[in-house]
Amino acid sequence: MLWAEFAEAKELAAATRKKWEPYFRQLIKRIGTDDMSSVTEQHLLDWRDALLASKASRRNVKFGYIAAARAFFRWAKNEKKLATNPAAEVVVTISDKKNKKNKVGFDHREAHIILAAALGPQNARMTEENKAARKWVPWLCAYTGARVNEITQLRACDVVEKDGSRAFTSDPRQGR
Repeated sequence: MLWAEFAEAKELAAATRKKWEPYFRQLIKRIGTDDMSSVTEQHLLDWRDALLASKASRRNVKFGYIAAARAFFRWAKNEKKLATNPAAEVVVTISDKKNKKNKVGFDHREAHIILAAALGPQNARMTEENKAARKWVPWLCAYTGARVNEITQLRACDVVEKDGSRAFTSDPRQGR
């Protein structure tokens, strides 16, 4: 079966196989054959629409079912196992409405609570390094807009002096 060949060739993790295999069994049941060369874009569009009609979340359909199909059919086409990739243009759109409602950052009251706590008493059992981090990381984040992981991954060589002031450079390509 082409699915098994794909899973072996791509060295899919056991968790990915466990998650994706039912998707393909469901697709095979829907179209009535395990011959992937007979799958058309319309089959996949109908499958997508049926999934959405069954109240599956748009996110799960997009990043689960359709993502698995796209990866499989792209591999099969690239490896010349299939003449076409019927999943190439099958998409699921997700509304940005929820994302627009999500607030970005903290309001003034929340920022005050966090920064006041950073100046508060520290646990006596903490190391000096941990105490310093608990104090300075929130303040550095507040003043620079950097994320906690960006601040905590800084190295001594990332701190530079520029025009008489100290600054730090952060290079995401460093992969720290």
